[in-house]
Amino acid sequence: MKKWIYLKDTKTYSVFIDPTGNVAYAVLGLTDRIRDLAGVSGVILETGIVKYRGRFVCDGIVQGPVLLGPNYRKDFNAALKSIKLKGQFYATSDP
Repeated sequence: MKKWIYLKDTKTYSVFIDPTGNVAYAVLGLTDRIRDLAGVSGVILETGIVKYRGRFVCDGIVQGPVLLGPNYRKDFNAALKSIKLKGQFYATSDP
């Protein structure tokens, strides 16, 4: 388990940013959407993310979500844009 920034959901995955702000992942919930597990999007939480069949998945165990305020969400959305421009956003676990 590790702390992550769970930023938001898209139609097909949830966006998780490493707290360092250097890398982000498209994560699937195994049984439920991450938002349903955390209660809201835009939180810091502790969970496990693993590689499974070429994707990144969250097993559904989430701990200690802390809601991010609007300015933090804005900053992390800007960080996500930068991460994508650097090619550090990973939608699949395959090389």
